[in-house]
Amino acid sequence: MRTNPETGIYSGYYRLVESYRNHSGRVCHRTLLNAGFLDALD
Repeated sequence: MRTNPETGIYSGYYRLVESYRNHSGRVCHRTLLNAGFLDALD
């Protein structure tokens, strides 16, 4: 959830992420795709 900068409304946002472990074994996330706001995808 985040604020849409165009409308100023707090709404859902689609983002495709990949989880992986770094060299020290800590879990990290890498963003692969920013798809957009829920209302924009209708």
